[in-house]
Amino acid sequence: MPRGLLACRFQTCPTNLQAGLHYDPTAAAKLKAVEAVQAKAQAGAKIARTVEAENIIIKRVEAPGMLWGTNVKFRYFIALKNRSPSDLTVEVEIALLGKAGDAITRETFNGIAPGGLEKVLYLDSFVGPAAFHEDACVSAFSYKVTSGADIVGAGRAPITEKFEDTIASR
Repeated sequence: MPRGLLACRFQTCPTNLQAGLHYDPTAAAKLKAVEAVQAKAQAGAKIARTVEAENIIIKRVEAPGMLWGTNVKFRYFIALKNRSPSDLTVEVEIALLGKAGDAITRETFNGIAPGGLEKVLYLDSFVGPAAFHEDACVSAFSYKVTSGADIVGAGRAPITEKFEDTIASR
């Protein structure tokens, strides 16, 4: 138990003495503050989802600086759609998922989601869609969008089949 948050009010309580702790008269206020933050986080999880995400295209691009193996990577473009009329300062966590649901690539972005508009982000991965990597492919993505302590968007969606090969077109 954290120092100073014991329920016992007596400094000579055997529990406090054994643990080497003392009574903290501010413990009740600290506990209420922690509970308030937890309640706000739970309330945030229940608010309407105002930000949605969609994979709009995958592009095969060069991976400069590779010393061995392939010099190719796949760029997954994700469009964030803010349904709210006001701008939101957000933190976005996106994970590209394999067929088994395991995270292949995970990245966190910080920025502003403009009200009523889209913002496009991208992640790079050496693992491509099913057309390239069959069983070991990226098949879906998950996202979580937070604004302060509030969750304003979360979900899981499939990877698009829309593809552009920027290397072959040269």
